[in-house]
Amino acid sequence: MAPITRRSQSLRTSAPVLAERLGHREESWEHLNTNGISNDTMASNRGQRTASLNGHDAEDDQLHPLRHLADRVGSQVDDFAKRVDVWYNQAINDKKNGGSELDTYNRVLSLVDEFKTISDNTVQRLSKKHRFDHEKSQKAALHEKIKGLEDSATHGINSRGELGVVQSATSTSTSVQDLTQWQAEADTWDLFRTLLDFHRHPTESKTAKEKRDRLQQLSALHQYTPPGEIWERYILESDNARERNLILRWLEKTADRTESDISSIVDQLESQSGKGKGLWQMGWLDTREKIKAQKRMRPWNSSRGTDELLLRSSTNSNNIVTQLDPDAPSRQKKSLERADEYHEKAIWLTCWEMLRRGKSIKEIHEWFEEQTEGWRALSMGMSFPQQDLHMCVSDIKSGGLWRRICLAAAEASTNQYEKAVYGLLSGDISTVEPVCRTWDDYLFVRLNSLLLSEFDHYLQERFPQRIPSSLKRKFGLTDAIQIHGERSVANRNVIQFVDRTVKSKDGAINPIKVIQGSLIAGTFEEFARKLGIALAKKANAGEIKSKLIQDCEEPVDEEYMSIAHDYDALRMVAHILIIYMGLGMRIDGPNSYLYENVLVGYIDYLRLSGKIEVYPTYAALLPVTRCYSTIARVLPDIRATHEQRRQIRLLKMLGLHPIPILFAQCSFIFHESDFKLLPNAKSYLRHLSLLEPTAQKIWPQSRLREDLERGLLDTPLSPSELGVVRAAGWFMLIPGEFEETFLILSTVLQNLLVKGRISAARALCEKVPFKDISLVKTPNVLGRAIHIMEDAHEDDEEEVYEPRRSTRSGSRRPSPLRRPSTTDQQNEKLLIRRLQEIARPYYDLQQLVNAIEALNEWNKVERETIAKRNEAVKNPEESRKRQDKSRLKRAFEHVQSAMEPLFRDFLTHAEDLWQKDIFNKIKCAYLPELILAFDSVIHSSAQFLGRDQLLIAMDLATAIADEENAPLADCFVESKRMGELVAAFAENSLAMLEYNEGEEQRRGPKKKRGWAGQTIGIWNLGVSN
Repeated sequence: MAPITRRSQSLRTSAPVLAERLGHREESWEHLNTNGISNDTMASNRGQRTASLNGHDAEDDQLHPLRHLADRVGSQVDDFAKRVDVWYNQAINDKKNGGSELDTYNRVLSLVDEFKTISDNTVQRLSKKHRFDHEKSQKAALHEKIKGLEDSATHGINSRGELGVVQSATSTSTSVQDLTQWQAEADTWDLFRTLLDFHRHPTESKTAKEKRDRLQQLSALHQYTPPGEIWERYILESDNARERNLILRWLEKTADRTESDISSIVDQLESQSGKGKGLWQMGWLDTREKIKAQKRMRPWNSSRGTDELLLRSSTNSNNIVTQLDPDAPSRQKKSLERADEYHEKAIWLTCWEMLRRGKSIKEIHEWFEEQTEGWRALSMGMSFPQQDLHMCVSDIKSGGLWRRICLAAAEASTNQYEKAVYGLLSGDISTVEPVCRTWDDYLFVRLNSLLLSEFDHYLQERFPQRIPSSLKRKFGLTDAIQIHGERSVANRNVIQFVDRTVKSKDGAINPIKVIQGSLIAGTFEEFARKLGIALAKKANAGEIKSKLIQDCEEPVDEEYMSIAHDYDALRMVAHILIIYMGLGMRIDGPNSYLYENVLVGYIDYLRLSGKIEVYPTYAALLPVTRCYSTIARVLPDIRATHEQRRQIRLLKMLGLHPIPILFAQCSFIFHESDFKLLPNAKSYLRHLSLLEPTAQKIWPQSRLREDLERGLLDTPLSPSELGVVRAAGWFMLIPGEFEETFLILSTVLQNLLVKGRISAARALCEKVPFKDISLVKTPNVLGRAIHIMEDAHEDDEEEVYEPRRSTRSGSRRPSPLRRPSTTDQQNEKLLIRRLQEIARPYYDLQQLVNAIEALNEWNKVERETIAKRNEAVKNPEESRKRQDKSRLKRAFEHVQSAMEPLFRDFLTHAEDLWQKDIFNKIKCAYLPELILAFDSVIHSSAQFLGRDQLLIAMDLATAIADEENAPLADCFVESKRMGELVAAFAENSLAMLEYNEGEEQRRGPKKKRGWAGQTIGIWNLGVSN
């Protein structure tokens, strides 16, 4: 898969393609009516067959099984495609005009911003629509957290519910799930943009310059450098630290956006405590009152200490503290009254939530002051509100020392949220993970630990004398660098640790979290490859294998299979891959098709959901071969003619040539069908079956089959036959392309005929009749629309014209003059002859089908006439009525005109020896049966239209005996049917003799002759002619 390139040299329009695609729709293009006399009697059947060919059949119910999913997504799929389409046009123009790397980057970044805007707008819309359900879901999640304050049960991980939203009975509404899904997607686009801006921004960009300028402004490090400045320099100097800091800030923002706000948490905690708002701020009220009551009841000697005194809780048998200093519970290893225990846990829970959401030190300090718990802010090192959250002290030495003190406090505490707060400040992992509930929480804890560990190493390198080695040995810190590896691979290892932790407790990971993890770890390329494998396995898992994606033998994890089934996640991955491609990401080599599978998988989703208007935009991003083959596989789903015309126009606007795509479509169908041409003579049709034996003298021992239409011409089409007929119909919609169109049409029709697929051949000729194609294709070649095989002959005749007659008296009318020929006319004649050579095979093959159709029509009219005659014999009144022979006469004339082309230079214009052999097989299989059927029609027509009809049989025998028609006679010889032909002619001669003798007995000799002097009277043995 290469970066964005132009597909062809054709000019692209500057207007967005999808504006056209999603705008107005055209009216359907109507086929011209060129079927002659048979239109009256075949219009109804043809209408039914055409409706089926145009796609209004039972298959439509199975074409778009995911349409309900597309309806749920709504217009967002179209919005994404519009943005990609506009960007693709701009990228092509930039490449053509020599745009800079910065221009390319800015356009890509704008595209990501537009993707995020789509997601944000969707979140806003869904938030308004489902606000109450969402709030209810958030309250349920918060209730689960608060419930954990009352018992010590282990909290489950919520990796499927986005950011801690509990998937309970109160929040399983699809609408709420959609809201959380889109919020997670908006967060992902935010993360992606942040990382792109960090990793992909051009080196000499504004961001890089600002970094250099800021480092120059900072003074050199010395022992009096402010800690905040040391932290800032550390972040600026270390790209890894700056990246992790950005990710931590992103995690804080997502938590603040998606979870309940702090005020809601406090309100619910106050409500749950049962004390009310005022008493909530009174500290350990119940424990204090218990201690005071004991002091009043008995002497209290404080001089000897109170740690050994035993004071029972009012609600259980636990001993409670006897002093009220903050560290009394840990020092005395005693508890508080139950209400005060809840108060203590609630305070630390709120503190944890504020730290997790990235609240500033000032906000946290002020909140503690409001709760009359200001000492807690001081214990957390928040005496300087202007400091960064990760720097809780004012001294460089205390930076390392303070984190060691926090770690000791975390390990000594029995309150899990107090542990988590101090553990987070120290950069610990084990004391914080027990309160983690989501994938984001686990990631936040480990990245925070890694960042602080790296900063601790930075301080030791720059100020080794500030932290004594003895202190470091005695009070160690969690070294996340040893846990997660070197800086270059630390992020990847962090993601692996988090994934394993979540899987061990929840069993699965939300697909969007897997995507986010690949972006953070820098492994998106590997992720896309594995997803391509999963898509291949998913597409070929059933009995019916995919036509778009080939199977793959490589193993893949189950989490990638879950992403392959998540179409929202697939959409995100496809668009992220497009962004990377726009930035020059090259995916070459033998595994390139796996990456392409991601885009093809999304295209398949668009196909299944009925979004046929937008998929060409994504197909155009694929390499040419995969692009054409993918579109060719999707085209059969587009049935309506106006949709097909619009699809062709869109392909051209994208720089894609429709003809190779349409060729590929037909090629795929042929390859998968059972009527593809193979070097196996047994698979070819031996001879056409139109006749059945009969003993009635009205026919020469055989007549047209009674089930001719039902059993031959109108049999149900197989899926392959229906597909190839529809595929051929696409060529009708492309102006020009004369040679390519007739090449594929003749190939399709000859394959159908040589395999004996008469019904499919008939359907093809009805869908793309020769005259209609000629009228559509010739304007682009000749500048006018003509029937290339009929109108051209008229043009060859000498044209005459009359000059204006003079009004003067006595003037004589001049003789006609020939119109003078010009060089242009001569060139046009040569061009027309060339076009006739190209179109002749399809024209001849269609004449063959027309002859079968005409015989079928005669068969129906003949049988109706015989039925009426038989009825008239039974009904004397009907027998006296004059029978109308006009239908029979028209039907016979239709047969005669349809058979006539088969006797003149028929199927002699083969392109090569292979096609010549195919044509010979067709002639040997069809012509003998057609001629014998024609003879049967002539023979029976004499009964209805008069005995002179048999004169045509004489012409038929003469034509076959003509040396110019030697190939026709050879067909009878090769098919071993010459004996049948001779027998049929003998029957004709006998019929002539019988008709002549019978007529003479009734009316006497008749001298009427045909146009060439022929007469049936020559068969009268007793009369001189």
